[in-house]
Amino acid sequence: MIGAVGDQPIPSVTGVAFSPGANGTITVVVRGSNFVNGATVRWNGQDYTPSAITPTQITVSLPAGAYRSAVVSVVNPSPGGGPSNEFIAGLFRMVIPYLAR
Repeated sequence: MIGAVGDQPIPSVTGVAFSPGANGTITVVVRGSNFVNGATVRWNGQDYTPSAITPTQITVSLPAGAYRSAVVSVVNPSPGGGPSNEFIAGLFRMVIPYLAR
């Protein structure tokens, strides 16, 4: 579908990376294309406002309760825009036991 001049593009998500954030939060970096200012990250149906946006990367901080697998997408604002493809992201905590010899 070809949009009108000035319409925002539809974003595309290709990957998600995680790192520990402050106070038990998690920092999520969503990678893809066609991200624009005003875009939001949708994590299991909940929209989060990013702290940084480039055309290929969005950074967002999630609360501690979001530590689980998720369906992730990016939503660009109107005019045009709309939601990206859905990306399945897995976030798991692993405990590695100490084995004494």
